Amino acid sequence: PGFERAFRVQMNELEQLVAFLPAMWVFAWFGNPRFAALAGAVWLVGRIVYAFGYWAEARKRHTGFTISTFALSITWVAALASVVRVVGFAA
Repeated sequence: PGFERAFRVQMNELEQLVAFLPAMWVFAWFGNPRFAALAGAVWLVGRIVYAFGYWAEARKRHTGFTISTFALSITWVAALASVVRVVGFAA
């Protein structure tokens, strides 16, 4: 069970990374790099809390998941808004 939880933490981290990194890069490029870095830090803290919670017991992963999902959602919305703002001014 311990190995399975550790493996699941790693795989979930990779799945989340694929969703988060493009949003952070787009937001940093078209929006505000400092806020993108801050969102990255919050996301990373959420993933660490998730990992420690899941390693302890699978039911304790919810706090970290909530933090990282919140950061992911905010980053995607900010990336979309910054692209629309830049493209809207260019057109």
